[in-house]
Amino acid sequence: MPPLPFHPLVRSWFAGAYGKATAVQEAAWPLIAAGENVLAIAPTGSGKTLTAFLAAISRFIDGTYDAATLAVLYVSPLKALNEDIRRNILEPLRSLKDHFALAGESFPDIRVETRSGDTPESQRRRFLASPPSVLAVTPESLAILLLNPRGREALSKVKYLIIDEIHSVLAGKRGAFLSCQIDRLSLVAGEFQRTALSATVKPEKAAAEFAGGGAGCVRIVSPPAEKKIELLVDFPPDLPETPVPAGEDRAEPSHYGKRYAALVKTVLERLGFDGERCRRTVLVFTDSRQRAERIALLVNKRARELAAQKTAPPPDQIAFAHHGSLSREVRHAVEQRLAEGRLSCVAATGSLELGIDIGGVDEVILAGCPGSVAAALQRIGRSGHGVGRVSRGLIVPFHGMDLVTAAALSGAIEEREIEESYPVENPLDIL
Repeated sequence: MPPLPFHPLVRSWFAGAYGKATAVQEAAWPLIAAGENVLAIAPTGSGKTLTAFLAAISRFIDGTYDAATLAVLYVSPLKALNEDIRRNILEPLRSLKDHFALAGESFPDIRVETRSGDTPESQRRRFLASPPSVLAVTPESLAILLLNPRGREALSKVKYLIIDEIHSVLAGKRGAFLSCQIDRLSLVAGEFQRTALSATVKPEKAAAEFAGGGAGCVRIVSPPAEKKIELLVDFPPDLPETPVPAGEDRAEPSHYGKRYAALVKTVLERLGFDGERCRRTVLVFTDSRQRAERIALLVNKRARELAAQKTAPPPDQIAFAHHGSLSREVRHAVEQRLAEGRLSCVAATGSLELGIDIGGVDEVILAGCPGSVAAALQRIGRSGHGVGRVSRGLIVPFHGMDLVTAAALSGAIEEREIEESYPVENPLDIL
């Protein structure tokens, strides 16, 4: 491949840190460097985030962008994803700064901040007084900033916009709302370069037109999928119900139906739980916050029972729930412990579906069949989240119709037959 279109020290740093560029990086970087608007489509773990950000970082380094102004705006649909991006951008920046120091070259002061409903008031005031070089926002926070005169002033220097996980907002009113905010931003900052990212979106042309908005043409980069997926459907037999004596804790799997008893047994087997510790890490996705809480509760209870049978010390809580109703502090603690390998099992809703870096998850269990192929691909892609790694998923249906749906879904995943999504037409309520 030709040399990467970056500062020479950025090229040498990338070669040492990552080696070879992925297919989406190799195709997208020359277009981004040429100032084109780009929609980059590639499986989870293909390096899409770095695809979008490394070009911006190189421009800060060579002086194309002024690090003292807010030049790069990153918009994501999840509050948790903003915090994750902040962590994942700061680490490459620290590594690059060290690389430049070894070469005796100066490195600009590139500051990265987030803005969402979780952002403390003190940090919001600091942003208005001294905007960062890179800002990660939700669509709603972008709208609030555009309503504030000082916020508009800070946004008036934006040169580069990144829209992540575009498929998650494309077909809904939230997407229409975001589109309005982006075109409002263009009235404040003038036109800017746009890079949109997605793992699962179809048709590509509709997504590209949505990303382009008033800017017009967007080049589509969609190399053949390199990601390998191993998917199984397991419909375990019903386990016998366990009688619960009067007055005792009714948090038994069978109390909620025989399928829960079978699911909990499957989760512990996939965790490799031996009565004392877990040998693997598993992420369980389900369709409701109540069910996520229930699964975590029942897995922990059964783990304690198995430990007692072996006369082993009761294990620490091995499963935690993760969903949007939890506080920012709790969500962050669960994400961090999972990413650091200190947590074996998380039962989550769509709150962990998108590109949050959660470390080395060995397998994803779908407790109940997701409503779409795109959602299933996103969730399964949480395991093996890295270039060249295999994503492993297991669908555990709750009932017969769920099993039929899972069979159809598994075939669609194998063929990458993603549902089509189109922007909402004439959303006058949003306007």
